Amino acid sequence: MEKRVHSSAAAGKQPFKTATLPPSLQCPKNDRTKLYGMAAGESEKDAVKQAVLHLKRRVWSEFVAEMDRQYEGDRRVFRYLPKEQIKRAKRVLERIPFSVFTVLTSHRLENGKTEAVVTVERKKMAAPLKKAVMARLVAIEERWHTSRGESLLERYLLAGDSLKKMQRLLPEYLLADYISPFSTPIASRVENSLPYFDKTAGRLKKRLRFCIEPVTTPAMKLFAEAVARVLKKERLISTGPTGSDSRTLCISIEGDLTHKKRAQEHIFEATLQLTLHKRYKAPIATERYRVRGVSRQSGTKALEKAAEALQKELEKHFLQTV
Repeated sequence: MEKRVHSSAAAGKQPFKTATLPPSLQCPKNDRTKLYGMAAGESEKDAVKQAVLHLKRRVWSEFVAEMDRQYEGDRRVFRYLPKEQIKRAKRVLERIPFSVFTVLTSHRLENGKTEAVVTVERKKMAAPLKKAVMARLVAIEERWHTSRGESLLERYLLAGDSLKKMQRLLPEYLLADYISPFSTPIASRVENSLPYFDKTAGRLKKRLRFCIEPVTTPAMKLFAEAVARVLKKERLISTGPTGSDSRTLCISIEGDLTHKKRAQEHIFEATLQLTLHKRYKAPIATERYRVRGVSRQSGTKALEKAAEALQKELEKHFLQTV
């Protein structure tokens, strides 16, 4: 017969029989409807606590193994979630309260310790996780639907922000879905929103204008030209500072440059900060880069190579992540 944690103690009864002491039990295997954990402790309370931790460790181990298996498949949700980010779900699992678990059995061992087996229904364990996932999902969806009357720039920024929020939601979603699968309509809303926001942000970005803020030195001008080449390669509309309008996002370039000469080589190193912002507004995104150029010909040639190195980095990162 199942009983709640400490129910016998609360009733003022002796929680254990003191006659025949049974041997250690075997922990039941997890199945499609229930999960189990078993552990020993100095007291019933301690044994139950350790058994719950054991149950959570089993869930985590099985969850990670399943995610590893699915990463080898073609589930597109994993395109938006680096494998190491799955670990964020562990904190969510650890926060599930003791109140959802039930003591299946407990008894005293011959060594004087107490052994307990706890269980929980998968649906009950997943319920608070699913509730949190749905609350965040609905907030993202509602904010997007209310943006229809906003400017092209605002919708572009919101699409990118919504994608990032959905990516942060994924570990919790995947854990809850593993414990007790979401219904197909809910799973579709989560997993289809990722490519939707990704493609929408890309489509809107093509209609924006990008302005590179003026720089103060000839050296920084080379780096500004590298940014301009990336805009051109990405087929993004580029305009001068005087041509900015409500669709314009400005890119500011700042940094420290160092020129060294070692043996027969000129070495140019640059630590750069590229900031994306609306005209005269606070930054939207900032990224930092360290690039290096080496030349036996001259310091100018080394500087040009450093600018080329920045261009390569930008093609991989900057405009793809903001």
